[in-house]
Amino acid sequence: MLRKIDSKNAVVVKLRRSDEKPFEILRCNRMSCWSFSERSLKHVFMENDTLVGFAGFEEVRIEEDAEQVVAFAKPSVEAFIVIVRGSDRLNLLKTFYEVLWSECDFSTKIPKSLLMKGSFDETLDRRSAFLLLSSNEENEVKRYLEKGVRVALKLESEGELQRFYNVGVRCFLLNDYNDEYRERYADCFFILQKANVASALGRVDGLIVDVKEFSLEEIVLASLVNRLLPLYVSVERLDSKLLDVLGFGAFGWRRRTNPIFTRVKQESERIYEISFVNDFNLPGNVKIDVSNGSVTWFLDRNKVGLRKQTVGREDGRYFHFYREGVS
Repeated sequence: MLRKIDSKNAVVVKLRRSDEKPFEILRCNRMSCWSFSERSLKHVFMENDTLVGFAGFEEVRIEEDAEQVVAFAKPSVEAFIVIVRGSDRLNLLKTFYEVLWSECDFSTKIPKSLLMKGSFDETLDRRSAFLLLSSNEENEVKRYLEKGVRVALKLESEGELQRFYNVGVRCFLLNDYNDEYRERYADCFFILQKANVASALGRVDGLIVDVKEFSLEEIVLASLVNRLLPLYVSVERLDSKLLDVLGFGAFGWRRRTNPIFTRVKQESERIYEISFVNDFNLPGNVKIDVSNGSVTWFLDRNKVGLRKQTVGREDGRYFHFYREGVS
């Protein structure tokens, strides 16, 4: 099925599951086509003013040589190819994810904090984070569950899923995902450890990715995925505060802010501005200059001053008073 969306300057192609082998869904010139450097994030490709992105596919394979990039995949239950025309990279990406949400019924996801035993505080983190354990620590899993701690379990094999579900675990880190899991374990939270974004979007609740080789600009652009698919990253070389406001899932660190309020815009060609609400419910923004790697924080850019308010009286006169507020 093909549908044109004039308001977004986009076209959506919807495909259904088939028994065919993976087939070619995209081919582009390597020199003139842009995509993310990390292979697992190669689900969008841009050339000039056009973006082609895909979601809901299985067995995604990206082949590259000196001249071209070719993507192969096959549809899962439902798959989408989205073509967007636009003016710049940021807005093309924004429109792509907006189309998946508004036209393809992809739901928004909330990123979580996954902490190891050495950093998990049973009092402070009980409600806000998951304790990450392995399935070979079954006694530990049961002990923490009995204490009311939320456990995220790294499974060693698919057969362990039902056993630990019966014990009470509701968050699982998987190497592979079956669409039947969503029907059988509807109250569970699934994070894939290895996959392409194109096969994880619309199917699971998170994806672990390695962004340590990303440029600062790629970090900002990759954050746009997080509304529909939180990317779980560590903080080897990056500031967790920046990853937090950009909505990334926390792998080994604590999230603080609500990503629902985060907005990314481009102030100039090389400068991005991210507005957010911090953990004290105060507005702030951060300005990122990707040309030199500088990151500047503004905790509250709004000025507090006197606001005039007027109340009408019954005799027709007006009463004016002033109170402190945000201008």
